[in-house]
Amino acid sequence: MGSLDNTLTPFPDDVPTVPIARISYSKLKRSEENEMIKVLKASQSDGFFYLDLIDDFAGQALLKDTEDVLTISKRALNIPLDKKMECLAERGKQMFGYKPAGAVKQTDKDARPDTTEFFNVSKDHLLGNSESRKYPAEITDRWTDLGKYAADCHSLAGLAKKLIVF
Repeated sequence: MGSLDNTLTPFPDDVPTVPIARISYSKLKRSEENEMIKVLKASQSDGFFYLDLIDDFAGQALLKDTEDVLTISKRALNIPLDKKMECLAERGKQMFGYKPAGAVKQTDKDARPDTTEFFNVSKDHLLGNSESRKYPAEITDRWTDLGKYAADCHSLAGLAKKLIVF
């Protein structure tokens, strides 16, 4: 499977950018003080940072798993609309399931409907913490992989959270 980097077009040179702190996941796992201070400063100033996963084996595995999740997503979104609608998340009643384009609140000044469709899959469903709703086979056939991915992402976020509140 190709790298996610290969699917992105180069960023335009004529668009202004802002520097964002880059934090090493590997250094955080080793509790390196300078990296922990960088997290605190970035959280207090900008409120966000890039978490660099490339310098760590577990981080690299998570990036590879992200590519697998992208493949699963593409397969699920390429099924016929009638099959997706069988998993529809009822607007205002359900958070999880299929959300067709136009279902998310319009937030721009012209109140245009969104153009994004997606499946919102519950982490609790994936991990068996609550009874699952119906999802298409393109998702449920990879349930174990998706559950592992959700748990790994949750663990990574937990590490970042611990550092911010230290």
